[in-house]
Amino acid sequence: MSIVADLASAAAVAAIPLLHSTVGLELWELMLLVFLGALLDAPGATARVSLLPDLVELAGVRMERANGIRGAIQQGSWLVGAPLGGILVAAFGATTALWLDAASFLVSAAPSVSSCRR
Repeated sequence: MSIVADLASAAAVAAIPLLHSTVGLELWELMLLVFLGALLDAPGATARVSLLPDLVELAGVRMERANGIRGAIQQGSWLVGAPLGGILVAAFGATTALWLDAASFLVSAAPSVSSCRR
């Protein structure tokens, strides 16, 4: 589910600059793409959390420590993500920022896809 969520988000985000550059993008289409991109966020996040016990065991780390690290990374990403997005838009433009966002979802899905093949 984590892989599916990341790939769906990548496709929805990539569709925004692609449609805008080619045939244009109406507001309702943008809202639909945003909805589709967020539709699998909760199941994807739940799937990632469900992987934590196995990863903790594999790493030989205590669960309390792993939960603390996970929480710190999650909160830190919320704190840094929005300003970083603003900087990317200001520096490179909204279209490039959206392409980078779509690529980040693909990077997130890539290790998961390769581990599924084993």
